Amino acid sequence: MKLSLFFVLAAGLASMQGCNSMIRTPAAHASQSRSSSSSKPPDKPIADYQQLILQKYEQEDFTWLSSEASRTRSGKERLPGGYWKLRAFYDAVGQPAPADQSDRGWERVFTRLARWRQQQPKDATPLIALASAWFNYGWEARGDGYASSVSNSAWADFQKRLGTAAQWLEKAQTLNEGDPEFCHQALLVGRSLQWDRSVLERYFAAGTALEPTYYYLYQQKAVYLLPRWGGREGEWEQFADQAANRIGGEQGDVVFFAIYSLMKQMHNINFLIFHRQAAPRIVAGFRVIERLYGASPRRVNEACMASLLTDDPKTTAELLARADQDLDEELWEGRQRFEELRNEFWQQQKASQTSAAGAKH
Repeated sequence: MKLSLFFVLAAGLASMQGCNSMIRTPAAHASQSRSSSSSKPPDKPIADYQQLILQKYEQEDFTWLSSEASRTRSGKERLPGGYWKLRAFYDAVGQPAPADQSDRGWERVFTRLARWRQQQPKDATPLIALASAWFNYGWEARGDGYASSVSNSAWADFQKRLGTAAQWLEKAQTLNEGDPEFCHQALLVGRSLQWDRSVLERYFAAGTALEPTYYYLYQQKAVYLLPRWGGREGEWEQFADQAANRIGGEQGDVVFFAIYSLMKQMHNINFLIFHRQAAPRIVAGFRVIERLYGASPRRVNEACMASLLTDDPKTTAELLARADQDLDEELWEGRQRFEELRNEFWQQQKASQTSAAGAKH
């Protein structure tokens, strides 16, 4: 059976960790860049761009920061991998450096953002950044564990901090200059505070009206359509298909890829096994990203994993070679697993060639 080893490894992992391992983190609000609920480092193009942002941020060059946010917003600029610069921008300024995740580090973030707000009072960007920072700070208090593992004090801090994030969003709304990240943050905060779905739907509709291809909005809607957030079985998958088809063309494939990219981050290796029907379109989305914006290490690895579940050995062989050059070991859950799957693929190809040669005789 095709990729039997893939299934065996997945089943083994599930049996060791329990059925609940299907969902890796209940927060699940991460974009492809780093956020408070995930210690996963950002893809290289994001990290490179954020170095520039953080340099200006440390220098408190708030005029430059406001100008850069406006420029990337209006220009709809993207990074290799198809990541929006705007999202990477907010992710950079909305949290402390990984080595400074103490309360003092968070205090420095809030103090600096407050100074930015004072210097640029007519700019909504620092207000949205403050909402993002308080959202991240809330998840820092809650942690990544299941709800039953969260202490009462952590829940209280979580609720208070996300309430503050919501207040900053209210203030930003009066200055909002057509920033789709405002609606993205509202979806993150609203889902975490269990706002009614009708409210979330309004923010989703407003955001996609502003920018129909801002894929982070579609990712978050897919998340709140999961059964654990009140959705029906199969609802988010249906939404992914419908959204991609409604957008249509190349950007529809990019949105489809992005939705499944986030879902894969939230789940273990079982995930694509049970969504193999989506694999060809995931690979198609990667091809669009690569052609329009350039590839990135993580995107290559994501496409490679999906290609293992297609009937396109030429593409799989190409992507296996490319992934091996810059392997995302966290995505594959270790190099050993990648090598086992690669060996299984080549064994299957050899068996197919042997069978075909035998048939000729």
